[in-house]
Amino acid sequence: MEVQTRPNLLTVSQFIEKHQWATRGGLRQLLFERETNGLNVAVVRIGRKLLLDEDRFFEWVEKNGREAQPNV
Repeated sequence: MEVQTRPNLLTVSQFIEKHQWATRGGLRQLLFERETNGLNVAVVRIGRKLLLDEDRFFEWVEKNGREAQPNV
């Protein structure tokens, strides 16, 4: 029997607090362009709130690498 785990959903602020290398501006840019850069696979929207699925975010980073970084 396979055990299902719940995703670890974080707000942008929680994600930045947990991963101090991330900047608010950089993350918001990635989220703004999520439909074209593919990050939408790691985003859950509840009303106006965007939550990041932490595991899927890092899977996306591994798959996309430097190509998806915003121009800072």
